[in-house]
Amino acid sequence: MKKLLGLLILFSTAAFSRELTLESAIDLALENGKTIKSAEFSKENANLNVKRAFKAALPTVTYNGQYQMSEHTKRSMNDMNSDEKTGYTQTLGVSQPLFRGGAIT
Repeated sequence: MKKLLGLLILFSTAAFSRELTLESAIDLALENGKTIKSAEFSKENANLNVKRAFKAALPTVTYNGQYQMSEHTKRSMNDMNSDEKTGYTQTLGVSQPLFRGGAIT
């Protein structure tokens, strides 16, 4: 039984093996190497940091609008009419950073 199991393992390894040349070994090492993978990840992180710095360098535009109606009345001494106070305010702002410690450049 042990001889049969040994022969089965021997033939199965021969059947599922493949030929490995120097070029294919180099290609496998480049695809699956830890240092290559870490270098690719650090390159992607550097590209993302450049994009974030460029986005931070662009100007930002903000808009705020507010409508207010209150029950407060204004009375004058001449006449006894009362007028309700209403108001609409809006602001538009543009800001751009000048210096962020060199991260923009």
